[in-house]
Amino acid sequence: LAFLCLAYCGTNVALIITNYVDSQYDDPEDKPVPEKWFHLVEFWGTFAFAIVECLSLIFTPKSMINLYDNPLLLRLILFFNIVVATIPALLISFNYEYFEVISHQIEYLNELTMSFVDCVLLMSLSQLEGTSGQLVCIALGIA
Repeated sequence: LAFLCLAYCGTNVALIITNYVDSQYDDPEDKPVPEKWFHLVEFWGTFAFAIVECLSLIFTPKSMINLYDNPLLLRLILFFNIVVATIPALLISFNYEYFEVISHQIEYLNELTMSFVDCVLLMSLSQLEGTSGQLVCIALGIA
């Protein structure tokens, strides 16, 4: 799962570079990477990362009860995260021009749930046995 997280980071760096290179061209036909392919990689990458986050929480050595006070709420958020990451990826795949704006809006909404899951993961990792409470504060500060 760590390798998949690193691949997602690499994908985002490649998208940043591609976005910069494409911004240098005025004519959309001259761009090295078509916008449709850019968005397909972006949205499907986000979907894959949502699955990686979910698997990371499911297969953590700690039980769900020890990760978060309300495991049912955490499961609901994980469910929502994957479902909402799937919708824009599929919409962009169906028709890029028609669904571009709504797909971005749905993805922005999903970033809120992904941020919450990230905070839970950070708290879980920073509360390993033998660590101090300062690590929890530092991890949440970074998040």
